[in-house]
Amino acid sequence: MKKNGIRDVAKMAGVSITTVSFVYNNPDRVKEDTRKLVLDVAKKLNYTPDFNASGLRGKTNLITLIVNFNVDEQSHPTISEAIPHISKHLTALGYYLIPFFEPEEKETMYLNSIISNKQICGSIFMASKKNMKLLDLLIEKNIPTVVIGDLENYSNKVFCIDIDNSKEIKNLVNKLYKLGYKKIAYVSGNIDYIVCEQRLKGYYDSVKENNIHSPIVLGYTEDAEKIKQDIKKLISNKKDIPDVIICKDDIKGIYVISELLRNNIFPGIDIGVIGIGGISASEYIYPNLSSLSFSIKNISKLAVKNLNDMIINNKIISGQKYIKTKFLFKESLKEKSINS
Repeated sequence: MKKNGIRDVAKMAGVSITTVSFVYNNPDRVKEDTRKLVLDVAKKLNYTPDFNASGLRGKTNLITLIVNFNVDEQSHPTISEAIPHISKHLTALGYYLIPFFEPEEKETMYLNSIISNKQICGSIFMASKKNMKLLDLLIEKNIPTVVIGDLENYSNKVFCIDIDNSKEIKNLVNKLYKLGYKKIAYVSGNIDYIVCEQRLKGYYDSVKENNIHSPIVLGYTEDAEKIKQDIKKLISNKKDIPDVIICKDDIKGIYVISELLRNNIFPGIDIGVIGIGGISASEYIYPNLSSLSFSIKNISKLAVKNLNDMIINNKIISGQKYIKTKFLFKESLKEKSINS
């Protein structure tokens, strides 16, 4: 007869393996009702912990958080806001977080080492740049992994959570045309980043489909000053400025609003400005930035939940889950409602 193990206790109690470990090794980190539940389940299953097992020495409660972007480029609001939520949810489940911020050769060597020594039980991979060496390594080593990002070529290998970037931006631009906006410009980011490439594609697809004007794309950078210079050139002929400027993310939307105001062009009256993300900082600029919003908090919570399920059930899952967006209509858009 098979002896029940720590995974069986965790599954029946509805908690993480790490929480079961803490009940026996660090009980002060577990709520009293949870501790009692785990002990009751362990008794029912006739489970006795093996205090020599590496899992109960804290070696299997580590989660890697791999942020796949250049730390020298600072305008990554979604990533910046997601990390505290991820950390909070993981800590609540009894996991420790190891951050990887520079996915280079040394990081690959370090990740390979801690995988070989069975020091991690899962990973959250935040996909930005197209270099997937670390993700490929996680897949090769069968490490439970959740990707925060839209990776079409990996959806049969890992579980991905994001908005449908190309489709959402295409739908937004289409809706603006239907509302009567005739000329729509787009501020992109560095297209070495997957999300920038996907959102730019959505803009191009809509412009081509509607055939009202030629594409007006500027930016192609994460540098604030370069974006502001491009905006200044765009509005140099005030009689020929676009009706709306859509920005790849809210931070770029804030850059655009500040540059327009500096040149005596008022967002929401002379021109519309829209960001993507719905970050909290967009509420602190005036006029407030309109945004295609999605819940970074929910994405983080879903990522941790799915990763925890994989670890508890000892089963790798794959697929792509898209979350819904909502348009936040604020002062930076002209008097036509996007929701009409």
